[in-house]
Amino acid sequence: MESTVTTSKWFRGWTAIISSMFVIFSCGAIAYAGAYTVSLMKLQTSMDQAVVGLFTSIISGTIAASAFPLGMLIPKIGSKKLMLAGVVLACLALAVLTFGPANAYLLLVCGAFCAFGITCTAKMGGPYLVTYWFDKNRSLPMSLIIACGSLGGFLSSFIAMANGWMGYRAGWGILLILNAISILLILFLVHDDRDKVGEVRDGRRWHELHDTHTEGKAEAKPDFKEKKGVAGNFWTSTYILFCITCCLRMFAYNAALAYSTLHIVSKGYTPAQAAVAMGSLTLAGVVGRLSGPLWSNVIRLSDSNMNRLSFVLVGVGGLLLMFGNTIPVMAFAIALIGFGYGLGYVSQTLVLGRWYDDATFVKAFGPLTSLIAAAGFLSPIITAAVYKITGTYSLVYLIVGIICLLCTVPGFKDSGIKHIKTDPVSVS
Repeated sequence: MESTVTTSKWFRGWTAIISSMFVIFSCGAIAYAGAYTVSLMKLQTSMDQAVVGLFTSIISGTIAASAFPLGMLIPKIGSKKLMLAGVVLACLALAVLTFGPANAYLLLVCGAFCAFGITCTAKMGGPYLVTYWFDKNRSLPMSLIIACGSLGGFLSSFIAMANGWMGYRAGWGILLILNAISILLILFLVHDDRDKVGEVRDGRRWHELHDTHTEGKAEAKPDFKEKKGVAGNFWTSTYILFCITCCLRMFAYNAALAYSTLHIVSKGYTPAQAAVAMGSLTLAGVVGRLSGPLWSNVIRLSDSNMNRLSFVLVGVGGLLLMFGNTIPVMAFAIALIGFGYGLGYVSQTLVLGRWYDDATFVKAFGPLTSLIAAAGFLSPIITAAVYKITGTYSLVYLIVGIICLLCTVPGFKDSGIKHIKTDPVSVS
């Protein structure tokens, strides 16, 4: 019998995702615009210069330490409560920074609270919300969620303009206002009650794929049946290898972020010329994140092949950065690394989402996020040590370029690990 699909009602999952995009942008901006504001604090107060670097390290370290336990917690409390707790703590910290004294120790403590908020929203809450509401068509919402977390750097220009009004406190004040608005959005628009309201996943897309009838009926609650398997048992050799490869990609990206300027200057160019080449890194990363639906829906690459492509781009970028001797070539290399990393950030999340059910996905995503943050923290330290020994940055880019190309060899598939997927059964 032919099915008639008449689900014209707005899908509440998109309401949750769109609202979360603002939340993630506001909280994620603390890592980017916050670092700029800390630099203004240093210039306008007697604060020690080392605090500028320590603030960034505190952000990375707190994310690395908190992602794993939060990944175990979120299936029990849901995205809404986790994101709300994180943003409330971030708002308290931002209020102290806006109205409190300029104290180095206070800044670092508040930085840790803000980083906890970033983990609750951008790192854990957002990706889990996508897998919660969407089952078949995740690339677009996942790309949007992940991209929003990296757009905070664009706030720096507004903070610079507001700096003349009330100094560095304007930066913290802007971030405080944005995150206060986020609390309201979480309370009223970020829904994580899919089962309670009887809605199915993917909205109309889900109905079309499952050939269900909804005309003339009240919406039925989907019946979730779990396939055989031990839920939560994600520590397999394939998963561990996958984590290692993702950490290597982050290592390459942070090595480019931290030392590409000095690498270009060491080849005889001026800092101004190096800044032109570096300008493409952040923008390319954002474009790479947003390109997920293009590769998935238009070019029809699987999630695992998108992940392979990202390693190819980062690897080629690393080799070009080593062997290139002109500004255009090195700028192109840096853009490839940024784009490849952005695409990889989306694809690694989508691959894990295909391997596990909702609850197990976020438990597996927690350790991955912690390990990647740790790799990002260690990358500049190891790169500096290599430079001290060899007197050149080229060796680092050569090694990470070759390793990233080798990371395309493992045969990860979209159904690679023992599939413990929880799928909705069609409602007829």
